[in-house]
Amino acid sequence: MMASSGTGNGICMFYVFPPRSISPNPLLLIPQIQAQQLIDEINEKFHCGASIPAQVDMGVSLPFENDGTPLPQFLGRSTSLELKEKLERDIPPRRSRREDPKASLDAGDRSSAAFQIKMEAAFRALRRKPKASKPKKQRDQALKLQIGYRALKRLQCYLGLRGRIPRLSEQDSNDPVSLEEEGRAINAASFAAMKMMALLNVNEEAPFPFADEPIFISVDIESNEVAHSQIIEIGVSSLDTLDLIRLPPGKGGCNWMKKIKTRHFRISEYRHVRNQNFVIGCPDQFEFGDSEWISIKNAAAVLESCFRPPYLKNVPFHGAQAGGFDPQKFITSVEMSDDDEDGGVPLPTNYADTPAGPSDSRFTLVSAAVRRNVIFVGHDIASDIGYMRKLGCTIFKPSSSANAEGSTPVDRSPANDKPLFLDSLDTGLLFRILKRDMQPRALGKVLQDLDITAWNLHNAGNDAHYTMQALIGIAVKSRLEQDEFYSEDEEDSGEWDSDAAAAAIAAGGQAVRECDKRGSCEHGDTWRAVFERRVEAGMEKARDRVREEFEGWNEKLGFKGGWVFGEEDIDGGLPKGLCV
Repeated sequence: MMASSGTGNGICMFYVFPPRSISPNPLLLIPQIQAQQLIDEINEKFHCGASIPAQVDMGVSLPFENDGTPLPQFLGRSTSLELKEKLERDIPPRRSRREDPKASLDAGDRSSAAFQIKMEAAFRALRRKPKASKPKKQRDQALKLQIGYRALKRLQCYLGLRGRIPRLSEQDSNDPVSLEEEGRAINAASFAAMKMMALLNVNEEAPFPFADEPIFISVDIESNEVAHSQIIEIGVSSLDTLDLIRLPPGKGGCNWMKKIKTRHFRISEYRHVRNQNFVIGCPDQFEFGDSEWISIKNAAAVLESCFRPPYLKNVPFHGAQAGGFDPQKFITSVEMSDDDEDGGVPLPTNYADTPAGPSDSRFTLVSAAVRRNVIFVGHDIASDIGYMRKLGCTIFKPSSSANAEGSTPVDRSPANDKPLFLDSLDTGLLFRILKRDMQPRALGKVLQDLDITAWNLHNAGNDAHYTMQALIGIAVKSRLEQDEFYSEDEEDSGEWDSDAAAAAIAAGGQAVRECDKRGSCEHGDTWRAVFERRVEAGMEKARDRVREEFEGWNEKLGFKGGWVFGEEDIDGGLPKGLCV
């Protein structure tokens, strides 16, 4: 908080960079007058006498003067937690050491010394946390990490990189005849669990079926940086798992990334808007096709059409010039493509009635209004879904499994009783699980870590496309990392001889438990090595902090015996629907 005045729509947010010796991260600030207004409302409602500490050494109220030290920079106005987090991620990086207050000011300058003391007090205040809320916060954090850990396993199942354990349906579980098959199902699950530990060869096709054969659809929204209610760009990308049949993922998933289709919509009413203060906007630099102009009044209908058959077929949108959007016209002209050259074959009109069969009988190109299993993808999906709801989209209703632990979504399409969204995946959370990182990372940082070259970020079409690339990269990299340690030892190479497999199958449920333990080692071994590399690269005084952090991950994810591993910890469980 800073001593200032002035209010507007929402909370005005500012930031300032402290000296590097204090923190590499910016300090987020709000005007004191707005904080006081909120406290006054709380005092009036709850009949209490809360107040803002006035002492500067408390680090809560910080005065700023034009004395040559850095001044807070306006970031934007926030009306929700999601928007606040998005603004925080959009803070531009400190570009050079010349911007460091210690580098730009004389070390003996009184103003510089006062600024340093002020920043130290502020960051001390940030580190002070109420003890009463700490246990609940830790439980919530642990639950979120467990959800992300299982989501990563489900992603691998969707992409054929991990086997899904067979489960009895609710109807079968009440059938005595089906119950007799339960033992055999457990044995099959044991074999699948062992097989999923086999080394992945990225130059061969996916070793498992694509669970549920979904189509992934990612969305990115760009808004006016000074008026966030104005949506100026929409990007939508899709990846059809049926296009990946018989197609090896390639290094880092590069072959699969070629199967991403992307559309970029620009809002004609805001064609003059270009972000340039907090992010460098580039609405006219779409890298994956031609941008399409649409009216704001048609934007919701256009966006929703991308989530229904024929999904993302790149046909021209004709409704903007005509003044009205006709969804039927939008989907009538569907041209066949050459996607079957290196994976996949055309989808017939009777696909919905075609029984499941081997890969060579499955089809990929949607030429009819065929409903598919849709998985929503985003980088911070809560923020994008919030924008789409404000835009007027009605399809983004949470499932009954919004706690991410159920299995029966209720966001159903009026056309039939099939859920519109099979599942939802957040690349931000998945990357945190992959890297064991407690802090969320911007899309650019994620792409850099995955060795994905990205051009012209903050273009909605490009960001949607790169989000899908990140999803593929995370899935492949997470699957390969577990193989690194087994490849060094023949005993743990994942190659099971027939006698060992037969013995494991005969062991039934015990084999599942043994594979559960192996799954625990899979993550423990990988991340222990990451821990060692990170500590060796850091300063010695950080060793205890890093060890405590990684032990916390082990405890939260159950690798210290916090819970008994079950089916969901092997394959991520069944789809969860739209969870935000």
